[in-house]
Amino acid sequence: MSPRRTTGPLTPLLALLLLAACAPTPQADDDDATQDDDTAADDDTADDDTADDDVSPDDRDGDGYTSDVDCNDDRAEVYPGAPEECNTRDDDCDGLVDEDFDGDGDGHLDDASCPGEIAGDCDDGDPAVHDDAPEQCNSRDDDCDGEVDEGTDLDTDGDGYTPCEGDCHDGRSDIAPGAAETCDGVDQDCDGTVDDGFDEDGDGYTTCGGDCDDAAAAANPGVAETCDGRDDDCDGAVDEGFDADGDGYTTCGGDCDDGTASTNPGAVETCDGIDDDCDGVVDDGLDGDGDGYACDTDCDDADPGIRPGAAEVCDGVDQDCDAAVDEGFDADGDGYTTCGGDCDDARNLVFPGATETCNGRDDDCDGAVDDGHDVDGDGVTVCNGDCDDADPDLYPGRAEACDGVDQDCDDVVDEGHDVDGDGYTTCGGDCDDTRPGTNPGRTESCDGRDDDCDGAVDEGYDADGDGYTTCGGDCDDGSAAVNPDAAETCNGVDDDCEGGVDEGFDADGDGYATCGGDCDDADPDRRPGAPEGCDGVDDDCDGAVDEDGGADLDGDGTTACGGDCDDLAASIHPGAAETCDGVDQDCDGAVDGDDPDLLADSDGDGDDAASCGGNDCDDTDPAVHGLDADGDGQSACDGDCDDTDPTVDGSDLDGDGIPACDGDCDDADPAVYPYAWEDDANGLDDDCDGAIDGDDPELPVVLDMLGDDTAGEMVFVGGFRFPFCGADHASGWVISNGRVTFNGIDTDYSESSSEFLSTTEVDSVAGLWDDLKGDTGTIAWVQHEDAVSVHFIEVSQLNPADENTFTLVFRADGRLSAHFGSVAASDGLVGWSCTPGGTVPETDLSAAVAAPGSLGVGRGTEGAVYEVFTAGADPFDLDHRGVLFCVDSGDDLDGDGWTDRCGDCDDSDPAVLPGAGC
Repeated sequence: MSPRRTTGPLTPLLALLLLAACAPTPQADDDDATQDDDTAADDDTADDDTADDDVSPDDRDGDGYTSDVDCNDDRAEVYPGAPEECNTRDDDCDGLVDEDFDGDGDGHLDDASCPGEIAGDCDDGDPAVHDDAPEQCNSRDDDCDGEVDEGTDLDTDGDGYTPCEGDCHDGRSDIAPGAAETCDGVDQDCDGTVDDGFDEDGDGYTTCGGDCDDAAAAANPGVAETCDGRDDDCDGAVDEGFDADGDGYTTCGGDCDDGTASTNPGAVETCDGIDDDCDGVVDDGLDGDGDGYACDTDCDDADPGIRPGAAEVCDGVDQDCDAAVDEGFDADGDGYTTCGGDCDDARNLVFPGATETCNGRDDDCDGAVDDGHDVDGDGVTVCNGDCDDADPDLYPGRAEACDGVDQDCDDVVDEGHDVDGDGYTTCGGDCDDTRPGTNPGRTESCDGRDDDCDGAVDEGYDADGDGYTTCGGDCDDGSAAVNPDAAETCNGVDDDCEGGVDEGFDADGDGYATCGGDCDDADPDRRPGAPEGCDGVDDDCDGAVDEDGGADLDGDGTTACGGDCDDLAASIHPGAAETCDGVDQDCDGAVDGDDPDLLADSDGDGDDAASCGGNDCDDTDPAVHGLDADGDGQSACDGDCDDTDPTVDGSDLDGDGIPACDGDCDDADPAVYPYAWEDDANGLDDDCDGAIDGDDPELPVVLDMLGDDTAGEMVFVGGFRFPFCGADHASGWVISNGRVTFNGIDTDYSESSSEFLSTTEVDSVAGLWDDLKGDTGTIAWVQHEDAVSVHFIEVSQLNPADENTFTLVFRADGRLSAHFGSVAASDGLVGWSCTPGGTVPETDLSAAVAAPGSLGVGRGTEGAVYEVFTAGADPFDLDHRGVLFCVDSGDDLDGDGWTDRCGDCDDSDPAVLPGAGC
């Protein structure tokens, strides 16, 4: 369906009539060269014969408009804003003649509303139909002469087909629909493809077209020669142009320096710091000390520890051959290294000969700290922590005495005398200074000690008054009958607190007494909790016999006591068929390959199960296996939806984002895919719905929204709802800048990806976002049964000459696809965002969400999928490409970007997704 514009060119006749109707009428009161031509009263001044009189415009025809605005002041029916009539005049003074009677803008007036000799358009809604149009073979009267397809429906060459019936060359009888195609550069069968079936590798060249290897798409006359040992460009020469130095070796032939003829695999190695013979080793055989460096770079070729790159040590020797000694060992830059006497190489004021100051450091590296600054002679200065430099008995490091004085100047009194560190010293009342839990401030606990140093032990911890506390061995301080001196009875209680229950009453030693439920105290295998066996005895003392193996729980005719090794699975029992699945189906103790009864191909499709060494990914379904039945390189296990047709598989051959298995009816043409724009005059089923051109019942809704940042609403019908950003939507807004939004409309935006992906934007899909202005072209949406497609056709960017054509398809199952025809935008953004919050920098992402075959897209961590592209720069060139996303709000269990609603057939395996195994 072709886009339509609302204006068109004027015919030459109408333009001439317009000029004649709007010519100005000369005024009669101008001064002439010799005398005044009217009375002196209306002259500007005295008669000067040079200037015009000052005359106000008049309204000669009395229609209310003066001659300065009235384009014809002699006709009262002509004035600005007058109704336009079909009369070859500009009635409303807008510069156009009869413009209201040319609905399709083709320059021909409508026969119905403007009859007469000046008309000639029998269909004023179609610019291709008028009296000057050429007649075409399309079942309509193009030239308005009353005849349909005259002169076009002839079979000139007598091959049984007319041009209207698809004959693409009616002058040759060997060219017609259905004719046999030959490899000769001619389209014999009129299907639009030349030599179809003779380009085996699909590279656009046939053997008769010069393809020297039609099994390799990378070899044909149109490719550039690469260095790979093959004749890539089919000119008969191999790797021409890749021996730059003419030494007989190319880079792919092992030449490691193709700019130097003396360097190649056949050269002799010399001591020059170069890998002359291209063996990957420099100066091999010319290294005296074997440290990997030859004579010309090793400053001491007799010492393997000295070589370029060796670690420098502080010893007065140049280890790394850089002509500098001990570099890196003067950390503070004071000119002294550690091996040169610097006692603190982290301080540039500390070095041999520095001035000693009172700072607690040895500034001059003479071994003495703060020498000359100790008043009381105790060896410590005030700057080094002496809290009383007049008392030689008080200084840091002095032994602390338990006397309430701070001898060691650490602001803590009597430290060292609180052995257990509980804050109490022996001179401060600690009755046991070896236990931090014992001191006067401690709360008494039940532990057999005087915790609070009050002279009493465990006071308040004998609750039942039997003379025993819990820390004294009472295992139940709430019962006076239970203590270490009580007699044991058969009551299920540890009466004597020895750790055993009813000891002396368990005859068989199985841990259960008769009073504890042992139904046979003479047999240790019979007790509560024992496993029930198939022996006719109540082993677990629950009153039931053989209850765990005597019943047929799965109804397969065999009980556990009868040999059923899994009585919860009816398919597992003695005599069952063994299959290769890691399970012992026949209960013979052998699994899979170890079982002679194995059935490796359980579904009988000729392919063993993958677990049995075959390629069958589903050995329960004979229609699914790993064999490539139609020879197209894909099996059903690889994603081939029709393994009987070699032209149909899960690959996206034309790069439009939709493989043949997903409904692409022509996977060799990126302009043909499901829900594409249906061109009404190309003879193709563009949208793959089975209807061609004018027979397609799905009509577009053209949005009247051309202009910068205008918008139009699309309302889905028939119960269709699109799942996006956590909600199902029944409508959306199409904006002329290339976006579609949901949950509202926002046309006040910035041209940046960070703005698109921030919270200031509503949930959006960017089809092609680079300041599209929409001054020209067509923007429309089409309602399908299970999808809605939005089409931007020849929409301008910064100027009307930039035309961008692309389509967005929203499917009910949560898939979103973007398809690009001609893209004039130099760079921009394509993708979708769910207002993730925060600013996201422009980033090209890896292919993690789009189906295999899509380029330059991926999923970010910001709740969006997007690509910042540069048109014409592979792999980000969008021309004639397509991408497919899953935007379903459901759970993506394996994290591959696809949910089961979008077609993920195995949402537990990230390697299996639509186009890759599905």
